[in-house]
Amino acid sequence: MSPIEREKLVTRVTATFIRRSYTHLSNGGQDPVHTVKSISAIVATCSEFAAVIVIVIGAGRAIWSAITALFRQGALVDPLVVFRTFAGWLVLALEFLLAADILKTAISPSWTDIGQLAAIAAIRTFLNYSLGHDLRRT
Repeated sequence: MSPIEREKLVTRVTATFIRRSYTHLSNGGQDPVHTVKSISAIVATCSEFAAVIVIVIGAGRAIWSAITALFRQGALVDPLVVFRTFAGWLVLALEFLLAADILKTAISPSWTDIGQLAAIAAIRTFLNYSLGHDLRRT
């Protein structure tokens, strides 16, 4: 094998090695974008789960306060007392759900996803404001 042929062979092998290494890294080997998307999806799911837990706890506490007041006083409970107990928990749950929606949209932002996030954010912000306003007034 002549020195020129040897040099061509080494160049070809090196180029093949570099190309295969790059292809492996860009197709999911150690891709940092894929890692960030996976972590964001897990955190979004955990945030939704936390919202469900908060709603269940809030509902349980509201029902418990109504039942205990009914047995202590022997009369029906003022609905505003139950509302105040539950509304604070709902506000917290809405914050968790909005955070989950933001994370999901950050993972794969298409114009449809961004539009849906804007609508969801507007509705949840309005609900949050209304519940907070009602809590301050009652």
